[in-house]
Amino acid sequence: MMARSSQLSELVAIASAKVQQTNLDKMADAFAALAETIERLKERVNSPSIQIADKVMLTLQDVAALSSLSRNHLLEAIHAGKLKARISGRGGRIKRDDLDAYVKKL
Repeated sequence: MMARSSQLSELVAIASAKVQQTNLDKMADAFAALAETIERLKERVNSPSIQIADKVMLTLQDVAALSSLSRNHLLEAIHAGKLKARISGRGGRIKRDDLDAYVKKL
């Protein structure tokens, strides 16, 4: 009876180890797939479909990046009427030509 119980315990331990390994393998596969997805998303974020320099209408963030002027400086220029902008909702757009004209006047 004791030998049988020992064998049963040993079989249970082996089965448990196999289940744990299978679960670990599944988790490793899921993490690998997640890592691949994250890398693909990083590539999409870091490579815009249209380069900022090629855009006709720019966001304030685009204008700041292109002109190296601070966001506050640009907002002051817009409010003073020195830089034309089309405000819509929370955001606004600035024509590339208007930005070029403003920068030439600086």
